[in-house]
Amino acid sequence: MKVSLGLAITLVLTSVTPASADVTVTALGVPANSRTASAEAVNNDGVIVGRYWGGAGDLTLPLVWRDAGRPAAVLQGLPDSVGGEANAVSSAGTVAGMSWTADGNRFQAVRWDRNDKVTALDSGNGSGEQFHTSASGVNSLGTVVGTLHYPDLTVAAVRWSSTGVRTELPCLPGHRSGRAEAVNDGGTIAGICINDDSNPWHAVRWAPDGTVTKLATLPPSSSYSEVRAINRSGTIVGSSTSNTGADSRRRAVRWDANGAVTELPAPSGSRSTWADGISDDGVIVGGFETPEGQARPVRWAPDGRITELVGLGPNKFGFAHAVNTKGMIVGSSGTAVRWSH
Repeated sequence: MKVSLGLAITLVLTSVTPASADVTVTALGVPANSRTASAEAVNNDGVIVGRYWGGAGDLTLPLVWRDAGRPAAVLQGLPDSVGGEANAVSSAGTVAGMSWTADGNRFQAVRWDRNDKVTALDSGNGSGEQFHTSASGVNSLGTVVGTLHYPDLTVAAVRWSSTGVRTELPCLPGHRSGRAEAVNDGGTIAGICINDDSNPWHAVRWAPDGTVTKLATLPPSSSYSEVRAINRSGTIVGSSTSNTGADSRRRAVRWDANGAVTELPAPSGSRSTWADGISDDGVIVGGFETPEGQARPVRWAPDGRITELVGLGPNKFGFAHAVNTKGMIVGSSGTAVRWSH
């Protein structure tokens, strides 16, 4: 196992811009039986993927919007599937997600090609036993990353090649589990390693050869970090939370390609912030929690300037999950939505 450590820390503060009048929020078309829906990812061609709640019980069904101006298409899962979700879409139009088995007792990582043909990704141990797996990221080469769940309740960060070969990614020394969240076109993977100590979640980056690097955390004594996305240049976004002192709020952060961490500015009075997506040109989207506990979506410019977005309805709440280089932002606000200029 090859391990390196990144420890550089940068803190910045910038001004906050109110909700911009030139950004429009639009509800995306969803199936008629949808109770609610969420758009999770968008590529630079404007292909959007997500999920909606319309299946049996609390199970979701995967959606793709090949044309944001038309209703979504439900992605067909595996033959024994009763639900699923689409979590990521590459620049080539390949979609990654998961499919629930007919009995609802196991979830299986899957990949859909640009023609929406579904393929099950390897989830077995070679002896016929199948494990829970989920896919959270995909790149233009068809490499998929995600998580494998073992029966002993540990989880492993995994990578599936374009031909379906599964590789378990190493974690930091002393860490029992890992999750791979996103992968860029260069093959760099972002995720977390999990431990049982007082600082359980550590943000990490895997190089294409599998070398794992621990990313820096914010002071003082930040307990855990979450990773959500990585762009073409290797910039990673997520959040960092401290478990000590009065300042235990969640804080949106950005890690540069060298592992240095920057806290993103927060609106005055916000209780917490988080970053969920980043475009290849460095625009970041996420959200903040108001003093009343309501989630509001935001956009950070590459220089750190923050702009509040407006959700649907009188409360204007919402979640911004992803953004592309054309400025299209997708997320949810009571249903799946997109923000555009």
